[in-house]
Amino acid sequence: MRTLIFAAALAAFPLTAQAQTTPAAPSPAVRAMAAGYKALTVCSALKTAEAAGGARALESVEANELVGVYPELDGLVRELPVEIGERRVSVAWDETMPPRVAEFSPGRGCAIQPVGWTGVPARCAGERSLRDGRTDRERGPAQ
Repeated sequence: MRTLIFAAALAAFPLTAQAQTTPAAPSPAVRAMAAGYKALTVCSALKTAEAAGGARALESVEANELVGVYPELDGLVRELPVEIGERRVSVAWDETMPPRVAEFSPGRGCAIQPVGWTGVPARCAGERSLRDGRTDRERGPAQ
């Protein structure tokens, strides 16, 4: 009987040791996702309130909207630094990459920019550059 209990204890020991290992650091993709989530959520909460004539504090957003998110993002979302500008919210997530950015447009709300975005406007599919360097969209309607 004692041998059986001892064997069961030894069999359980490796599982206990494995359970105590530290989890792997989040991948760059997960960090980018967490930063984008935070940028867009903070932008939407703060800038939409401002557009409606109200005000929100970052602390309120952190306490209400940025809790209980996806388990793999939850801790990251809380620790990543946020910078709030007049029409933009950015969240740094990697020393070698630009921050994730959400931009506010009146009447449209906030939109997240793609990973690696540096502030240079992207051309839409099918949009041509004109001889003067402007795009179809920048030129406006055909004359």
